[in-house]
Amino acid sequence: VQPGRQEFKSTSSTVTSTAWTVQLGIFSDQTNAKKLVTQLQSKGFNAFIERDRANQHLHRVLVGPEVDRREAHQTATKLQKQLNIKGIIVRYRG
Repeated sequence: VQPGRQEFKSTSSTVTSTAWTVQLGIFSDQTNAKKLVTQLQSKGFNAFIERDRANQHLHRVLVGPEVDRREAHQTATKLQKQLNIKGIIVRYRG
């Protein structure tokens, strides 16, 4: 099982669930991405940087992952209220 994925055993097969993250920004300058991650982590959020797969020069700032999409939505709401940063829910690619 890959990190960020959870396996559920059933009698017929194994089902892998998808995890979710909140994307808060995408930056061409990695320094700006790191500043946002530092700010988020100082507030207790599990923030990290992931390079964009389509364009390796872009750095996505994400918070999560969460197994349940509703939990990711709650995290996005909390980020909006606490830091006035609007995010979008995306699948975790880990």
